[in-house]
Amino acid sequence: MFICTADPTAARHHAAFNPAPRRAFTVDRLDEAWARLGLRSRMDLFRAALRTYLANAGEMEVAELLSPVR
Repeated sequence: MFICTADPTAARHHAAFNPAPRRAFTVDRLDEAWARLGLRSRMDLFRAALRTYLANAGEMEVAELLSPVR
């Protein structure tokens, strides 16, 4: 992360901001979601999401590359 050295309060502000607890909560919720959906892993969730995004954007050929291998 880049901290502007021209602002002497930037480093102090950055030290006070700790997103780690929120990040852990988000990861926990994502893990619960992929398990509920019957996926095998977090990576499967991201592949499925990316496949859906690409298909909705008209990139069917690329989306098919992310189809699950069974």
